[in-house]
Amino acid sequence: MKKSIFSFVFIFTVLFAYSVIAQDLGVLSDNSRINLQKHSADFYKRQARLAFNVIPALLDSKIQGVVESTIYTVIQVKKYFPSGDYTEMIDKLNRVAEENPDPSIRAKAYLANIYLSASDIIDVNVKHRSYDYDYIYKQITEQLENNVLAHM
Repeated sequence: MKKSIFSFVFIFTVLFAYSVIAQDLGVLSDNSRINLQKHSADFYKRQARLAFNVIPALLDSKIQGVVESTIYTVIQVKKYFPSGDYTEMIDKLNRVAEENPDPSIRAKAYLANIYLSASDIIDVNVKHRSYDYDYIYKQITEQLENNVLAHM
């Protein structure tokens, strides 16, 4: 299971980096760009399906670091695939928010759950290649505070 997840992340990263670099350098012809966009769209759809299948299982992990990373990944997936069906993830996040022994993870699960439910009023900016995951929870918290104060 771990190997397939790491393979998924590695392949996703390499293909994404290749498409961005190739387009930025202008090495693709117009036909190549059209084919790459078509294949990229299919690739992203397959990756979204895989994420929707894997994430609920990872939220059930006994390893706290896996659960915490998965909560962050849920937010990223919602940002990039907003129209997906998140009902199972919301149920799992509710369970994590209620039952996880780590209060920090419970709070993050609660905030991620709010983001999934109210992503139309909360806009997160995902940092790539960053190991500071707390910034995303700060964004959610600040925007919730601003929305509450604006409606008072």
